[in-house]
Amino acid sequence: MTSQGAEIHEFSTGIRAKRDPNGSWVSLGFTGQYMNATMPVPHCVERSIANKEFAVAEGAASDRPAIIGRVVLGNGEPDWSVVAVVSKGWDETGRSASFYRYFLCEGKDSIWKILAWLKEQELGEVVFYPNQQVSSPHTPPININKSDPPAELLSSSGFPPILIKPDQQYNWGDIHALAEAKTSEQSVSWAFNVEALEQPWRFLVIQAASNSAYEVLSRAIAHQPKIKTPVIADEQALKSAIKSLMGSSTIKKEAVQTIAEALGNEQITSEYWHSIFDSQGARSAFTQKIYSPQMVRLLLLRALVLPETFPDYLDWLQLENNLNKRGINQQLNVALEFQIKAKSLLNKEPKLKDKLQENFLFFLNKNKPQVKLFVQLADYIKKHLSDKTLAQFYYSIAAYGEQRDKKKVNKKLFYQAFPADLSSGKAKMFDLDIIIDSSSLWKIVLIVPICLIFGTLITTLLLKLSATINSSNFTSKPEPLKTPEESGLSVKPERLLSNGIEDTVINQQQPEGLDQATLQTALQKFSKTRLAINILIENLLKELNSTDVSPVEKSKIKQEIINILSNDKFDLAEEVLASPDDSNLAEDKEKQTIWVYAIYFYQKNKEIEEDFGYISLGGKTDQILKQEVMEKLKPSTEVPEG
Repeated sequence: MTSQGAEIHEFSTGIRAKRDPNGSWVSLGFTGQYMNATMPVPHCVERSIANKEFAVAEGAASDRPAIIGRVVLGNGEPDWSVVAVVSKGWDETGRSASFYRYFLCEGKDSIWKILAWLKEQELGEVVFYPNQQVSSPHTPPININKSDPPAELLSSSGFPPILIKPDQQYNWGDIHALAEAKTSEQSVSWAFNVEALEQPWRFLVIQAASNSAYEVLSRAIAHQPKIKTPVIADEQALKSAIKSLMGSSTIKKEAVQTIAEALGNEQITSEYWHSIFDSQGARSAFTQKIYSPQMVRLLLLRALVLPETFPDYLDWLQLENNLNKRGINQQLNVALEFQIKAKSLLNKEPKLKDKLQENFLFFLNKNKPQVKLFVQLADYIKKHLSDKTLAQFYYSIAAYGEQRDKKKVNKKLFYQAFPADLSSGKAKMFDLDIIIDSSSLWKIVLIVPICLIFGTLITTLLLKLSATINSSNFTSKPEPLKTPEESGLSVKPERLLSNGIEDTVINQQQPEGLDQATLQTALQKFSKTRLAINILIENLLKELNSTDVSPVEKSKIKQEIINILSNDKFDLAEEVLASPDDSNLAEDKEKQTIWVYAIYFYQKNKEIEEDFGYISLGGKTDQILKQEVMEKLKPSTEVPEG
């Protein structure tokens, strides 16, 4: 392939330089910015350099320039093809130093164009030359075809990083072509004529400059870190953000945004997060019990990002002991003030807020509720800090734990956590309905005048009946009014669901704990349930019939699923598993509702705490149901006796 031309930009390491008697460059100090730049350096390229993706090891430059090529992805911005020419120089103390001159073209497929242009130049004209003034891009015609990798090199090379010995005579075009052939998840990256690299495992192909370099690079690759930086992670930016957040009581928006972006990066694993926090001192602070303000913020940040470390954080902070002491605790105040200041920024970063909430929910559901501890913490905040909403948050966390543990919340705690919801006796926290202790509520009701009780009941009844007057059928004989104890201070219409479906049987079968909001959500997601069950049937059909033992029919699998979910309690209509009948949508909705009841009841019995009332493909309900059907229908392989 031949190109008609290219626009090649460049920039160089910014130094104040002089020549020594041998003609080598000596740095008199760095300027802090790039020089001879023909354009503003693209952000992604700047971050790639900061993350040492072009870096040769200090003091390891050879007399001949090293050439490094890499495609830098823009992640939403333009991608860039970049080639760095690395020249050897010296600093003022006489130590070896490396100076970089970068050439770049927009796009992922332009490295070969830069190399073609470099080949036409005398190499001395493109090595680092700080006194040369460059202000406009190079626009040469490219008269060289893009080359293929040498066949013998391609056939003899294994998996990246591929290390090539110095006595194998290949040029940089060959090395680039091989890297292109070997790229898959990782973008093109290679190094030519290098003595040592800061991160050799981040290259696809490396040509060593000497035999000693080959040995050094071989050892580095063999002992590469077990936890490597994800390909698209900006490690230096992440470390800088963490340093900023742990080092100051002032929280910077840019640092929070960097953490948010990293949390949204699925390639960043828990192990990598641990390595990042440990590099900033988290492990040392924990084991050596270092309680400086910086370490308190660091370990709190780690606990928010990695919820599995939250119990360790509470133990390290000695929260229970510190709360029982009189007066103000410095470490605790640092942690709480950090949370207060972060709270205002989190409201502007909904994705980060959702992720941290998800992490915190993971911690709450995995660990035994520490109701007393969170109440103590909320009391402490209320007493010593000005932000009372943080106290209310921890009261609500305590209420969440008590609801999970005892299935109800005492009136005092409910009021502290949800003062606006006391009249209804019900609130929402994360994924759970928080319900006030009905016995506690009844004690309150008993001291109210009896006329007010009946007035409340009659008003409630009239309001609910007036909402359904146009669609409900009433008998001439009214039913007797229930006592407050029987009614629980609420009256339900016997024949009408909120979606307009009349069915006495459905209302009678509604499982305890299934509220209208959850029911409506499950009905809206019934198509997911239908899809999950049908795919489950097909998968079971394949697995159960994978042997030569007597085959299991599809109808039998479907019936077994219905039997398990119905539990001799719900009359499940098989036809709703097919496409809904638009001509009789109301009837279909009615049948779907019974399926929702059955699924919710099944989930409660199996202690499945997700997807209430519906089934997600690959979710816990799907997996447990599959296992149960397999156990019931799996053909026996035992040989009968006699």
